[in-house]
Amino acid sequence: MKIRVAIFEKDELYLRKITAVFNKKYLDKIQIYCVTNFDLLKKILEDNKIDVLLSNEEFDINIEILPKRCGFAYLTESNEIEQWKDNIAIGKYQHIDLIYKAILNIYAEKAADLGVNKEVINNMTNIYTFVSASGGTGSSTIAAAASINVAKTGKKVLYLNLEKFGNVNVFFQAEGNGNLSEAIYAVKSRRSNLLLKLESNIKVASNGVNFFDNCKNSFDIMELTREDINLLIYHLTSSKLFDCIIIDCDFEISDMIIEILKMSSVIYFVNDGSKISNEKFMNVYNTLEIYEQQKDIRILDKITVFYNKFRNKTSTMIENNDIKIIGGIKMYDGASAEQVIEEISSMSILKDIFN
Repeated sequence: MKIRVAIFEKDELYLRKITAVFNKKYLDKIQIYCVTNFDLLKKILEDNKIDVLLSNEEFDINIEILPKRCGFAYLTESNEIEQWKDNIAIGKYQHIDLIYKAILNIYAEKAADLGVNKEVINNMTNIYTFVSASGGTGSSTIAAAASINVAKTGKKVLYLNLEKFGNVNVFFQAEGNGNLSEAIYAVKSRRSNLLLKLESNIKVASNGVNFFDNCKNSFDIMELTREDINLLIYHLTSSKLFDCIIIDCDFEISDMIIEILKMSSVIYFVNDGSKISNEKFMNVYNTLEIYEQQKDIRILDKITVFYNKFRNKTSTMIENNDIKIIGGIKMYDGASAEQVIEEISSMSILKDIFN
């Protein structure tokens, strides 16, 4: 299904250019109708069931005459204006991806009649979850580096940071206003147009990694329930937007985290090989073994230990034939986070993560 977008604009050169760009990049998602006079606009609105109308800021549009299903925004000369004449404003000269996401957001607000696609999807997107049984082992660094590694192969990857106090911008940055708080609000509101709301809040870093920006407040993540996380992940995996999803989260025995582990294809516990780290991991492993038996769920056979910050003199690998291990990445002393991630993202060892 394509979103039908009418652009009411006097500048015919702009119409030709934006239509060409949309047709090149979003031909399968957007159908553009170019309009230069009001009589033609009325006819198109009547005949084509337009989903979103974008109008030049110089025109006065009476939104009362628009069909109820039609979203609306003004196209403005400035990218800094968020509202114009009490309506949403979209900067007409910003990057096409940002205009597309703005259209998605407007459409999602109006398209309440869109239902969740309940069709059984055989090829759900694989989820790789990175956690740690102890702090300071660099699980977020490995998750970010793995995301970059996937992006370098040309595949579409989503890095989803669900840490309570995580900071995505240490690893990834991009333009736009979307963030994880907006996505969580859409999930908790049980929006029928949820996938569109999620997609409109996803950003793309310069290295090709898709991500949600930081939450406005950590409480937003802390208030996620098992049902919320199930709905979020279901929509992201069944959307076919991504080749894989990499989740970076805290570890705890909670309904939300257990739900993430249940839905994961592989669970990577990042460990530095120290005595304390190994002991904490084994405590977690043994606890999950009991929990697995009590709840009749499958988690343990998905677990793989990934060694990071490994020191040959002081670090040791766990000796347990039941536990899969990917060994190790050395400790980087004096390097910045960016340097470490870039170095790790190019390592061949990361290829083993997705095999």
